[in-house]
Amino acid sequence: MQILNNRVKRILRKIHSWLGLLSGLIVFIMAVTGTLYAFEFEIRESLYLHKLKLQSSNSKYTIVEKKLPPSKIWQKGTHSYPNKVIHAVRIYADNRPSEVIYYNNEGVNKYYIRLLLNPYSGNIIQFVDMNTGFFAWILRGHMYLWLPEKYGRKFIGYFTVIFLVTAMVGLFLWLPSQLRFLKKQLTFSWSNKMKWKRKNADTHKIVGFYMLLPICIFCITGLFWSFDLFAEKYYQMMGGKVPIYIEPEANSQKFTLKNLDEIYYRYYIRYFNKGYLDFHAPTNSNKAIEIAWNPNLNNFFKTRYRFFDPNNKREFKINSVYSSRENLNVAEFLVKSNYDIHTGGVFGVWGKLLMFIFSLLIGSLPITGLLFYLGRKKYLT
Repeated sequence: MQILNNRVKRILRKIHSWLGLLSGLIVFIMAVTGTLYAFEFEIRESLYLHKLKLQSSNSKYTIVEKKLPPSKIWQKGTHSYPNKVIHAVRIYADNRPSEVIYYNNEGVNKYYIRLLLNPYSGNIIQFVDMNTGFFAWILRGHMYLWLPEKYGRKFIGYFTVIFLVTAMVGLFLWLPSQLRFLKKQLTFSWSNKMKWKRKNADTHKIVGFYMLLPICIFCITGLFWSFDLFAEKYYQMMGGKVPIYIEPEANSQKFTLKNLDEIYYRYYIRYFNKGYLDFHAPTNSNKAIEIAWNPNLNNFFKTRYRFFDPNNKREFKINSVYSSRENLNVAEFLVKSNYDIHTGGVFGVWGKLLMFIFSLLIGSLPITGLLFYLGRKKYLT
């Protein structure tokens, strides 16, 4: 018994071919740029975040306690670049340099800068412009196709949808004419006499089948950044009920940088022995202090976000995805770990390596698909 009749397959083959031709180049660029960006953190750290030679200590707390507090780091950042807006200051639990993070994504004067400081003396180690260089260029290509963000974000989103539809149609084309031939569709069985066009067609079909799940993961997680409405509806469809992000209100007119130090020493210093802390000042006169602790340097989904009143230093108890809660339901976990799922970082370095390989294989599909199409049309012999 045939799973799909020949007429239906002819229609699906045309849809698959034309959608593949339409999106093939974009998919190839996205796959290649994603592959090149996969180990950005590890490579950048080896180039920029040089570990300092520090005096050893018998106490695991002594090194942290001797580091400059967040207020001193913030002041150093303000004096170093007074015309830049400080987004946060970062303190690491190990011997990495402390950082001042300058960030502005509004208007024409956009910047993302990291100033690396000696965590003890405050001396400047290195200035890193995150919007320039190889990885910044690769990321713009992956997310916006080097177009202005306003247009490139949507453009990539639309082609992501087209590619996802193309892959699902390809699944139906992959189905064997009869179930007893299923095994042949899952493995390579080539002979020396087999022509290259047959080998190419098998490669496209088999790789495409095994990459279907990674394609769905890449596409769905990628659409989170292209369409805000998609992210919202997907979160709700998966059962999400609590707000994704809440920034509590507080009377922060009396905020001083010393408030960051008081919270740091009161709530964090005793167990801060891994990862890093990000200190955010109130964004305006009626917002709270935000401090984010990420215990893992290889991903972000375990980060705990806590909010404090600048006046009495008490913590606000927030019920949202981005909060200090650890027991997240499926929808909340998917949203909070979306970036790490997309990159494979949710499983650490090995997960990134797996996604790296998947991205390479997905990038091969437009090439084998084009050769398959040209071969069927007799353009290639």
